[in-house]
Amino acid sequence: RRGKELANKEEQIKKLIETGKDLAMGLPARLPDVERYSSQHYIPFKSRESKYKELLDALKDDNNYIIGSKGMGGTGKTTLAKEVGKELKQSKQFTHDIL
Repeated sequence: RRGKELANKEEQIKKLIETGKDLAMGLPARLPDVERYSSQHYIPFKSRESKYKELLDALKDDNNYIIGSKGMGGTGKTTLAKEVGKELKQSKQFTHDIL
C-alpha cells in the first residue's frame, strides 16, 4: 500500500514539474536609479533667499521664542535651517546652539 501511495506522489510531482516548465520564471525588473543630491554641499537658490533672510531675521528677533518651518518633505527645510545655523555660529550671535 505504501509503495502505491509513493508512486502516486511521484507521478503528481512529475506532473507539477512539467507544468512548471511552461511558466515564465525570472527576476523582477530592476527599478531605474534615483538621482540623489547631498545636502552637505548647499547650493543656494534665488527662490530660497527670502526664506533664508526671513529665518535669520526671526532668529535675531528677541520677541520670538519658537520658530517653526513647515512644508512637504524633501523641500529643504532642514538644509535651510542648517545653513542658517552655520551663519549664526560664525557670527557668534548665540552662546549655545541646538540642532
